[in-house]
Amino acid sequence: MEKNREELIQGLEKLGITAGEEEVSKLISFSELLLKWNKVYNLTAIRDEGDVIRKHLLDSLTLFRYFKLYGTEVGCRTLDVGCGGGLPAIPLSIFLKDFDFNLIDTVNKKITFVRQAVIQLKLQ
Repeated sequence: MEKNREELIQGLEKLGITAGEEEVSKLISFSELLLKWNKVYNLTAIRDEGDVIRKHLLDSLTLFRYFKLYGTEVGCRTLDVGCGGGLPAIPLSIFLKDFDFNLIDTVNKKITFVRQAVIQLKLQ
């Protein structure tokens, strides 16, 4: 767990994202929740916590710079169609608190997971 936390922090630094303890804790909590729900609901093919950090969280956050640079030009409302397990919107929403992310999926179990993640992470 601590190894994954360090990998996450280093990855965020490489992406140029300044993260406090709150953001890092929320990202770790999201990865744990995703893995927990994945055992029953098959939200993603990725099953390893380290892979979730690299292939889901950090990959999602590669969009952060774009949203920061152009968000005010194109508006702060974003629609994620086919959101699956809430990626990339949930990791982005942890950092982009002024943005309005709307997530849509046709699979009810995925929307149920996203709702639970939003509640547990105390996101808008």
